Amino acid sequence: MNAPSEPTDFPPRSKRQLLPSAIARVDATFTSSDGISIRGRLWDISPAGAGIQFNQTVSIAENTLGSLVLHHSYSHAELTLEAEVCWVAKGSASSLIGTVFSSTIKPGTFLDAYF
Repeated sequence: MNAPSEPTDFPPRSKRQLLPSAIARVDATFTSSDGISIRGRLWDISPAGAGIQFNQTVSIAENTLGSLVLHHSYSHAELTLEAEVCWVAKGSASSLIGTVFSSTIKPGTFLDAYF
């Protein structure tokens, strides 16, 4: 698979943690404000935003508002966050999007282990 590279001209607002997918798979569904849903997996996370990887090329634009549902595949815990797409990187068969949350993630979620 030809993975896109993450843009470097959008520095993260806080330190991001890559997720080891074999150990800690977190599924992600981004639903835009106009109702379009795309499913992927959490690539990296910080209290202020996240990177999501999709195994397809997605048609989503920067500045798109929506909700991001994160679902831990082992514990089945779920968290919904309001988010805005701040960058999009497309490869031939996959895409990455960077999102920023409307408010930071508060402690006490299944994501605590990744910060």
